[in-house]
Formats: sequence, structure tokens, C-alpha cells
Amino acid sequence: RLASALETAEVAGPRTNLAFLISTLRHKAFVAGEVDTGFIERHKGELLPPPGAVPGDVLIFATLFELLSRVACANGAAQKSPWAQVDGWRVGGLRQHEVLTFADGATTRAVGVTYREKGWRIDAGDGAIDVDAAFESDGSIGASLAGRRAGARVLRIGADMVVLMRGRSFTLKRQNALDAADLGETLGNDLVAPMPGKIVQMMTKAGDRVRRGQPLAILEAMKMEHTLAAPGDLTVKAAPFRAGDQVNEGAVVISFEVEDVAT
Repeated sequence: RLASALETAEVAGPRTNLAFLISTLRHKAFVAGEVDTGFIERHKGELLPPPGAVPGDVLIFATLFELLSRVACANGAAQKSPWAQVDGWRVGGLRQHEVLTFADGATTRAVGVTYREKGWRIDAGDGAIDVDAAFESDGSIGASLAGRRAGARVLRIGADMVVLMRGRSFTLKRQNALDAADLGETLGNDLVAPMPGKIVQMMTKAGDRVRRGQPLAILEAMKMEHTLAAPGDLTVKAAPFRAGDQVNEGAVVISFEVEDVAT
């Protein structure tokens, strides 16, 4: 009961030991009463796991927050217009597909979204699943993830998106790929294609040292050219495309080596 109660706690901002407490309370040795002063040392790998990538469910709920916010905005429009609809409808019966991108620390996490008659088909990296969701009366999100019920609360705090789920707090940054391309921002540690298009010019290669604001590639899309510029003084890890290559929305055009912030 205590573990379940702690999983309902929602704390954004200050760091807490909620995840440690919940892991301890649910550990089979603790439940069995096998507790002494060496308990934490024996099981610290399970109780205090090293930081890693945020789970797929966290990415899904961050994505759902964006999608449901659009729906709420459209429903609140003073004039109901077909141009304000956000159900992904397109001529020909095919529904819209898009890629939402988040920065998980220094890593870019891309989430594919395909619109359905009801809900969405979402791929957060572990395979696409059908998702239905809605805002609850308290502002949290209730969802069916391939038939599995789940819930979370998502908050915007400055540039951060904080996902509160089962007593844990996860922080992501929502990235606008088009703005990133033209303003020279990376998505985590990558430059990605803001929309489907053709590489017109590639001006860098793996191993190059580049400076902030330096043009690295030019993408032609929607009859316009978009410059992908270096977000800082970095070393190129990979630049897999060449002039004339077609790229999909969200494709990693240029990635950079992870560097120590102190340097």
C-alpha cells in the first residue's frame, strides 16, 4: 500500500528519492523481510540503477501531451473550420504521418505518429502501437497503449517537458525540427531533416571539426532551401547523405560526437 501511495506522488523540479523508495518497497527481498544494514549495498544495482534513456512510455506520453493539446486548442477555436481540424485527414484517404522529436539529455529521440480514425499509431522506438488517449478532469492523461491502461501527468516548465509517472519524474525537451534547421539548433546530438526533401549540398564529413553557426548541409523541401548549421563547436560523428539523396522527415542528416560539457 505504501509503494502504491508513493507511485501517486507527483514532484516536479526538486530531485527526490521516490524511485529508490518504490524500488525498495517492491523488491522481493524486502517483501520477504530479508532486511539488514547490508540490504542497500547488496541490491544497489537494482535499487540505484545508473541513469539511462527514458522509457518508451515516457516518450509516448510526451507525444500525447502535444497531440491532445492541439485537439484542445482546435476544439476551443471560436470558429469551427475544416482548416482548424487536427485529425490528420488528407485527400485520397491516407492520413497524416509526422515525426515528433525530443532531446533526452544529449540524445535525440524521434517518435513517429500516424493518425487513425480514432487515436493514433505511435512508434517510440520499440515498434508501433495503437494508442487512444484523453485529458482527465485533473489535467493528467489517461491512455490505452495497445489495450494496456496507463496514465501520466505532463508539465511544461520553461523549455522542459516533465513527465510524472508512477512516482518518477523524467525531463525532455520538445524540439521543433524546422526551427532547429534554420536557427542552427541540434535535436539532442543530431541535426535532422525538418521535412521530406533532397540534400542539395553536403559541406562536411565525419571527423570534421565545425564551429557554431557554420553551414553544414542544405536541404531542398517545399521549393525552399533550408540550411542545417552547426549548433556549437563540435566534431562531426557521421554525415551519411550526399548531394542528390532523398531524406525522410526526422532522418539524422548529421550527428556529432558527445563531448564533455566542461570542455
